[in-house]
Amino acid sequence: MSIVETNTAKWFLKPCSVVVYGVFCVMELDLPYGPWTRLVTAQWGKYPLAIYQNPEKLVMLMVFEKRDENVTGAVMLLKKVFYAEGDLARFMQAQKREVTLVEKYSKDNSGRYLMVGATPEYCAYSQDALVGVLKKQYLELEGVASLTKDTASAYGFKLTDFSLVDEAQTQLLLGDPFSLFAYTSAGGTGPGTSAEAALHFPKLLLGLDREKKEFEIKLDSLYNAAITGGTRESRRHLMHVIIEGALQNGVTVLIFDSGDSFRGFGLPNRDSASFSEFGMSGTPTGFPFKVFELGEGLYVDLSKIDADAFLRGFYLSGSEVAEPIKAAYDAKRASLFSLSDVINELASMKESKSVSMFNLRRAVRVLQVLQKMYPSLFAKNISADLATPWRDAVGKVLLLNLKKYPLEIQRMLIATVIEAIPVPPSASLSLVLAFENEASQVSNEIQSALSKYRGQGVGILMHEQHEVDVRQFGELTAAFESIGMEAIGAQKGERPLRFALRPTYSQCTEKLSSDSAMASVTAPVATAIQKPPLPVASPVQEKKPLFKFFAPKKEVSTALVHAPVQQALESAAQKPAPHLVAKETPVPKTTEQKREEEEMPSFENV
Repeated sequence: MSIVETNTAKWFLKPCSVVVYGVFCVMELDLPYGPWTRLVTAQWGKYPLAIYQNPEKLVMLMVFEKRDENVTGAVMLLKKVFYAEGDLARFMQAQKREVTLVEKYSKDNSGRYLMVGATPEYCAYSQDALVGVLKKQYLELEGVASLTKDTASAYGFKLTDFSLVDEAQTQLLLGDPFSLFAYTSAGGTGPGTSAEAALHFPKLLLGLDREKKEFEIKLDSLYNAAITGGTRESRRHLMHVIIEGALQNGVTVLIFDSGDSFRGFGLPNRDSASFSEFGMSGTPTGFPFKVFELGEGLYVDLSKIDADAFLRGFYLSGSEVAEPIKAAYDAKRASLFSLSDVINELASMKESKSVSMFNLRRAVRVLQVLQKMYPSLFAKNISADLATPWRDAVGKVLLLNLKKYPLEIQRMLIATVIEAIPVPPSASLSLVLAFENEASQVSNEIQSALSKYRGQGVGILMHEQHEVDVRQFGELTAAFESIGMEAIGAQKGERPLRFALRPTYSQCTEKLSSDSAMASVTAPVATAIQKPPLPVASPVQEKKPLFKFFAPKKEVSTALVHAPVQQALESAAQKPAPHLVAKETPVPKTTEQKREEEEMPSFENV
């Protein structure tokens, strides 16, 4: 490796054909979070590289790809340094992402340094691409650094930001250019490979094939991934393994969990006996985990869904209140967050040719009933975790627990969350949306996500019993067929292989989920108002005035009481009342019977 100095110059994403002693000239970078000062430049095989530092003392490695003396691409890796004090042994053993611990001793000084890094990324050599990658890595590094500092206190050691240590400690680490390259190394196959392969790129280890070789897929194969076959439990378990792989690569995973199946991600696996068989290092561990409950930090934001989705959710599409509600939505959808907002808008509307005042009042009354049934369901989502899930750039699970509500409300919630999440600033995978519902149940929502993000930073992970049901979602980037604790899988363009699933680092609670968890998925919307035992006909007649404008007077309304409930009520009303056995009444005795009783001997006289 030859170290070459070049003349100082301001350079911003322009090909530089100046060659000094046979080494490509790498100038200063004018990029965000700078100024970036070049510490050293070098030639690695046929690739020029450079290491830079900014005022925050972040360290950036750049490897440049060159064709015909012009730069065509670059690999970027950003790292942050901490000065460490205390015992880090247990902390290092528990790590799932790459960290570097450096101990340096000199005649006059000594120190211990912990280095954490973002995910190295290759990009085309253009202004937008380099700035986008740097911004993404900077945000990722902020999240990693914050999580590392929080973890340090739990493990009993102290970390000091490198920008706060004295100059002597700084020079002890960065003053040696030879070891500096070791600090910024992220692996690779050595000189002679392409720049894209020069650094380790994220992959997911899912298991071992029949030849005991590791079965891996690339992280970016999760842009449109599907699991079919097997049982529901086996498909969810394979989802768990895939999600763990994404988490280990620093990707946030947002799970729409309709069966309360994936709470185990926050807990370590109790059984690690087979770790060594699969070549897994480290110890069982949980992942950063946060649960959102509907009505408790998670709401259906009406401004994020259209009127048709709302009406369909409560089976109001064919009713006479549909037109007024649509008119209110069309007028001020952007400012309608809750049912109160819609009610106020309806109350302020005037009669028109298409909407009568009578139906306006009906619509207000229906929404008031819904508001009483679901008082905390509709509101504006203000959680930063849901607005930009990738903001910490740390592998974490955001679980949206939908179990308490029926399928149509679940679909409304999924639609509003997808609508609220913007397209990430970087094209590289930043977020995975995982659907616990079978894909056919939420097909519109999956199609909406695929259409919105188009492979731009957000991946989709779904499952379905039959392969034919996932063909509607276009060409898959990865496909798997579940076979118990094994699977057949491949990423796009590769031959399918059968492999045994590796054990998980976190608990697999999806295996323990019972079939009864599906009850909330298939139940109609109005099941929330069912209270055992089912009411007989007379109580229904008392509620009848609330909904009589939806159906003939002699029928139970279907606006809020749907088919299964209605059939049960009608059946109860038609059954004959149970036969009541009356108490036996004595029959009066005749004069002759009384005389016979008087002539009978008395036991008192015996």
